[in-house]
Amino acid sequence: MAYHDDLLVHAKFLAALPDPPHQADLRRAVSAAYYALFHLLTSEAAGNWRNIHQQARFARMFEHGRMKNASSKVSGQKRPN
Repeated sequence: MAYHDDLLVHAKFLAALPDPPHQADLRRAVSAAYYALFHLLTSEAAGNWRNIHQQARFARMFEHGRMKNASSKVSGQKRPN
């Protein structure tokens, strides 16, 4: 199973813990889901990189802030100050 899949399974597990949910569990679930998406996007981009020997290095070049800005632009939303 790919790392992003593991993270998503973990997020679902944390979100489904018995009632009442603990704030820490819910926050960790959101964080794990975010990282699942981040790693999915970076691994897909790296998989399309033509130089196979540089794919892992290429995947490590992604930055969270820049990806957030790009996502906001694509979705038409302005980044909050």
